[in-house]
Amino acid sequence: MSSEFLPEQCVICHQNTGANVQSVSEKGMKALIDASEARGLFDLHQYLLSSPPVVQVHKDCRKYFTDLRKIKRQKSEEVPTPSRALRSAGSLDWKHVCFLCGNRADKCDADVHFVRTLEIRDSLLQCCTDRADEWGLEVRGRLESCNDLVAEEALYHHLCYNRFTRNRSKVADCKQTGRRADPDMTEAFEYLCDLLESNCENTLYSLEELRSYMFTVSSTVYSNKQLKRKLLEKYGSHIVFSEVSGRPDVICFRDMCSYFM
Repeated sequence: MSSEFLPEQCVICHQNTGANVQSVSEKGMKALIDASEARGLFDLHQYLLSSPPVVQVHKDCRKYFTDLRKIKRQKSEEVPTPSRALRSAGSLDWKHVCFLCGNRADKCDADVHFVRTLEIRDSLLQCCTDRADEWGLEVRGRLESCNDLVAEEALYHHLCYNRFTRNRSKVADCKQTGRRADPDMTEAFEYLCDLLESNCENTLYSLEELRSYMFTVSSTVYSNKQLKRKLLEKYGSHIVFSEVSGRPDVICFRDMCSYFM
């Protein structure tokens, strides 16, 4: 038996099984074998083909891992960038790269933070398990290669941390270009997006109303023009600005199911 795969651990996330664990059936084994081959995970693929007597997985890990539609979609959307070379845990430059997104992090940037406590590693590892997605697996690989993030002077983007711990999707590129984003306005905008996404089917908001919500989080917020541009950048064709009952620039969402997929 390979030392990388232990019967008491989930074969996908390599964590002790605990709650929500499933013993893999013959049908489930075939799905895992197909998914490991599709994902290019040679070691796992060979291990499963060896017919081990016991194979266990977390329910959430199995559900994400064997979704072949997601695998195909991720591969089609993947665009190589120079920063991809930094994703390898073994070669990660902890002092100059955000260990959450794998992009370079300027320590002079207000959005970049040093790891100050040892506990953050355990907290993020738990987030990896809770997310049970590709980003979670990527971050777990980095964290498991380093036992002391404080000693390594590890850096991370505050935006990446918020998105990762709130189970939101990964930002494609966190590298700052041009004028740096105000971290308070960024945080207020993230709060606003959470509010909109939780009420996108039930409530209509004008731009002015949205800015008033942002003021509850930060004393500095985007102008109407900036906010409209930021919303269009984030939601694209899923957001529409209309005039409703004489109220200008009222936010309407459409086809949000496909946005969250």
